[in-house]
Amino acid sequence: MFTFQIVANFFADKMPIPIDEEGKVSMKLTDWAEANEVSAVNAHDA
Repeated sequence: MFTFQIVANFFADKMPIPIDEEGKVSMKLTDWAEANEVSAVNAHDA
């Protein structure tokens, strides 16, 4: 997750940052996957 945050900070125009219903940056991996068109079909909770 930390890697996504670093990449998003330097390449914000290339990696969409998911925003939740409250207008805050979402920290859920499924939201990051969806915002960046990555499949989260087999995702699991750690």
